Amino acid sequence: MIILQARLPHPLSLPYLRGRSITTEEQPMCGRFNLRLTPAELEEFFRVLDAPEMGFRYNIAPTQQILTIMVRDGRPTWQVAPWGFHPKWAKSKSQVLINARSETVFETRTFSRSIRERRCLVPASGFYEWQTIGREKHPYHITLKSGEPLTFAGMFDSEGSIALMTTGPNAEMATIHDRMPVVLPRPVWDHYLDPAVTDEAEIAPLLIPLPDDSLTLTAVSKTVNNARYDSPECIQTQ
Repeated sequence: MIILQARLPHPLSLPYLRGRSITTEEQPMCGRFNLRLTPAELEEFFRVLDAPEMGFRYNIAPTQQILTIMVRDGRPTWQVAPWGFHPKWAKSKSQVLINARSETVFETRTFSRSIRERRCLVPASGFYEWQTIGREKHPYHITLKSGEPLTFAGMFDSEGSIALMTTGPNAEMATIHDRMPVVLPRPVWDHYLDPAVTDEAEIAPLLIPLPDDSLTLTAVSKTVNNARYDSPECIQTQ
């Protein structure tokens, strides 16, 4: 599969995509994350019942199935969906878009309807980013200092596939990358999910970086570089 993202920061570490392509409209960002919560913990934190059993995931990668919260029949519900849009202009069904820039999402044909009408939340325990030093790429595991789960701003297309929103970095992320995923605080979840909210002026102000000094960046094992590995080693402190 192609994940539309100019280049991945660790292209040699994607054996799970061998024979596939990846693209995004922007510089590489938020191409891996983890989710280490039980169904009971998910239900308690997000206040949505009937969370499915996904097992602990330490290295979630593009094109894989991810857990989301979408509005169905007027209420938030858990859904499992593939990570990556299939744009109509793509030459092959193997091409997918995994992220969208908050600055241009309302003008980009592939995303403009989804960001207005088909938004979702994507839970995570942490995400990964790579810092380039010379020829070496060093992975970091990024979590909230509060210890709470992250809630990514997502959207879905007519096929139910997911893309994540990205924005500029806060102070901590700026030390290793010039983008970060949009992480939504609890008070705006309902507003973001509300399908009746379609005005850019009501949505765009939510797509901003986290406040400075809200993240912990931890250097971790290069095991995470390879998406075939989905184990606790991925978050082992380096």
